[in-house]
Amino acid sequence: MSDMKVPTMDIYGLSLAIQATWNVFLYKTSHSLEDVLVPGYFNQAATNSVRRLDRIEVAAGPDGEPEFATLVVCSVTTKGGGKSVEVSRLERR
Repeated sequence: MSDMKVPTMDIYGLSLAIQATWNVFLYKTSHSLEDVLVPGYFNQAATNSVRRLDRIEVAAGPDGEPEFATLVVCSVTTKGGGKSVEVSRLERR
């Protein structure tokens, strides 16, 4: 068993920027983008009106080195006693 603590989101860093058919949220954190992309990172947002197909604009950076990404919410689960939010990074093609 590992003593390493897995980073989780700060729910107060998430704010609604645009409310529409799919919402756009802004999220600023001192965690690295790599941490933000770990499965389960956004689970706390499951009960905060985050819905499937919403976007999350992320500004991350632990050491003053900014990293940016647009994430799409793939699924939100709040039933069965568990909460989960799955996100995927949008990539240009």
